[in-house]
This record gives sequence, C-alpha cells and structure tokens, in this order.
Amino acid sequence: MEACICSQLRDIDEYKYIALVEITGVMKSDLYTPPVYEESTLPAHLVPPPPPPPRRFYEVKVKALDKYKGKDQDFIIIQGGNRKYNVGVTSCDLNVAIGQKWLVFGYEFKGRIASGYCTHSKIYENEKGEIDYQYRRGLSLIDMLNEKYNREISNKQDGYLKVRYKNGKTKLEECYENQKRQDRRIAYYNNGQKMLEEYYVDDLLDGSVKWYNTDGSISREAQYKSGFKVCEEYHYSIIGKLRSIKFYDDSGAFIGIEKYKER
Repeated sequence: MEACICSQLRDIDEYKYIALVEITGVMKSDLYTPPVYEESTLPAHLVPPPPPPPRRFYEVKVKALDKYKGKDQDFIIIQGGNRKYNVGVTSCDLNVAIGQKWLVFGYEFKGRIASGYCTHSKIYENEKGEIDYQYRRGLSLIDMLNEKYNREISNKQDGYLKVRYKNGKTKLEECYENQKRQDRRIAYYNNGQKMLEEYYVDDLLDGSVKWYNTDGSISREAQYKSGFKVCEEYHYSIIGKLRSIKFYDDSGAFIGIEKYKER
C-alpha cells in the first residue's frame, strides 16, 4: 500500500466549495489514465527510472444536505484511489462509498469542483449511519464551520432526545435543559452496542466517560470535570488488556503516561 504525506493543508478560505453531502453514486472518471510502460532495448544500467504513477481520479454523485460555500454541485471529482475499482488505496485516500455522508472541501480543477487527500474533507457518517461520537472528527468540523459562517444552531429543544437508525435501533439518547446538554448521554453503534456513555452539566462533560468497541468491550474510560479531563484515563487493547494510563491534574493539564506490555 502506498503512503502519502501532506506537507500543508489548504487554508479554509481557499476552498471554492464546502458542504455536507450524501454520496448517492460512485463512478469512474475520464480523468484517470492508466500508466503505459514500454519495454526498453537499452542496457539495464542505462534504463531511465519509470515515470511517476498518474494521478488517480473518480467521480461521486452527491446530494447536498447543508452547504456552507460555493455553487450547487451534482458531481464532484475525487482525487485518489477507490476500492470499488481496484485502484490502489492509500491511508490518505478518501475511499468514498454510496450511502456515506461527507464534509467535502472542494477546490477548482479543470473547471470543476474536486477534492481528495490533503484536503479537510472528512467522513461525517458511514454507510451504517454511524457518526464518530468518540473522536468527533466530523462533528468538530461542523462546529468549526458553524462558528466560521455564523450559523445559528436552534435545534436543541429541551427535554429527552432519542435518535434511531434506519433499522430501528437507538442511535443516540441525550437530554437538554435551557438548550444545554445535561445528565447522561449514550451513543450506540448500528448493531445495538454502546459506542460511548458520558455525563454533562450545562453542556460540559462532567463525570465518568466510557468508550466501547463494536463488540461491546471497553476501549477507554476517563473522568471529566467542567469540560476538562482529570485524574486518570485508561486505554485498553482490543482483547481487553490495559495498554496505558494517562494522568491529568485537576485543571486538565496532562501530567504523564504509563504504558503496559501485553502478555
């Protein structure tokens, strides 16, 4: 598998298109040209190195769910590989699939909107409808965009909120008072297992937080106070063995880490 290195991401203001979209189609692009190699008659030591591989592209059909910048788009070019077409996929490629929801940060390319690796584009919801409530990758971007574009968020209605997946299983349970998240919040995987369980006071994490793997085993647990991680945070391996403990003081400052070898 190839690897890529992004020396520097574009500035947010440089993008021509920013939107939360649902992927409704994935198809080949005429921009992709496979490499052509010719057999050389020169001695081996005189054969020049092969040319770099061509830039790989495919296209996705999108349905905009929330647009922050740019004109409406029906199709977006994606630079990089995709498993659907057996085109090499690196750890940096987006590998977009039908049914996913993405935050797309697009730039102008040959008169069209394109995106790919080395952009801020990030998956928001996978094909199963799961959102990354643990690490908040897509959620953090949404928060940043709402703040940058002065979006007023008024959908936090007081009371108990329960969100379900398409299969009917519970996706999220939380409670609001005075438009602030309060008490226990539980997120679930599509298979019904807990993803995380955490507690809030006036929209700030306060109390124990536990993160789980898709099989129900615990992956991390920590303590929060007024939004800051305090005391110890425990990290577990996929087989349930303690991997490390991170230590924090009462103000949330990181103190140190103790690692354990798996036996």
